[in-house]
Amino acid sequence: MDRRRQDRRPQMAVRRRAKGRALNISKDQILQFLREQGQGDKADQASSELPDQVDTDQHADLLSKFGIDPQQLLGQLGGKLGNIF
Repeated sequence: MDRRRQDRRPQMAVRRRAKGRALNISKDQILQFLREQGQGDKADQASSELPDQVDTDQHADLLSKFGIDPQQLLGQLGGKLGNIF
């Protein structure tokens, strides 16, 4: 397998907006979150509906559609990403 493909994990893909609380989260991290929660069917659907970068404010309705609470998602991701805030 090409080494570049191995390094394409969704790590550190959370970006805090300079002003306000909204964050951009990679679609891959959201899909992984759903699968870890046993929501593979929702992950499959979200894969085709979410943009590559999800803004927690702008896309709150889409996140809600898949049963994702942005605060819960950020809490889960925060532990995997370390102290980035």
